[in-house]
Amino acid sequence: MIKAPQKTLAELQNSLHNFHLRISKDFLNGFKVSVYTTNVFGLKPTYINDSGERIVSKIAKFSLGGKIEYTF
Repeated sequence: MIKAPQKTLAELQNSLHNFHLRISKDFLNGFKVSVYTTNVFGLKPTYINDSGERIVSKIAKFSLGGKIEYTF
């Protein structure tokens, strides 16, 4: 039987879960409209330092954008 490798707390803290959402619509006349957002749920990585303090990172901010395309 093979055992799964055990991860240390420091290794587990390096992962970042982030969800993105993109909605697109193609029209028959050649237009394409797309709206996207990053970090939909506003998740931020949390780290625990050596003294046991919980630190919330400032990376992974919410972002919203869009794009319009036309094909000839």
